[in-house]
Amino acid sequence: METLLQDLRTRDSKELFVHRLQFEKEFGIYNQLWKAVLTVARSAREFRMLQSGPPQPAGDIMNRFCDAYNKLTRIMYDNRPFYCPNVFARGKEILDRASNVHTFIQKQSILENHGRYSDQQVERLVEIDLHIEESLDKINAGVQPLCDAIGARIRSTTASGWDRSQSEEDASVAKE
Repeated sequence: METLLQDLRTRDSKELFVHRLQFEKEFGIYNQLWKAVLTVARSAREFRMLQSGPPQPAGDIMNRFCDAYNKLTRIMYDNRPFYCPNVFARGKEILDRASNVHTFIQKQSILENHGRYSDQQVERLVEIDLHIEESLDKINAGVQPLCDAIGARIRSTTASGWDRSQSEEDASVAKE
């Protein structure tokens, strides 16, 4: 009977340890993801000001947006196995919108490098600007749902026994 109890304690202790490691890894990734999403959102805001505000160094702003987009892409896909599916889906929505902006920036740049514009090119540039604005709106709209998904995931891990203080207490009881 004592051996059976010890086996159960050991198994519980190992499961708690694995859950704690998984939670810490996942939480660290969410922290990186959140920072990268906020950087994309800030860069999107700067880019929007470039579109409608006073002249600014466009290349710098576009480069910051593209750098933020690339960093978010790396974080999302390098850590994909560790995400809760709902968090990944919300993050991917933002990433897809940022990808649209990135693509439209490149198309806009190609058209603008031609110098003189035909009526068709002017219409295309206006269309690209509208797509960029729409995508920027969707990036901003996606930030809160991602925040909510991360919060829900963290709360669910606490409810399932991944709370660090609870895990440490359980581990010390298992050792006794």
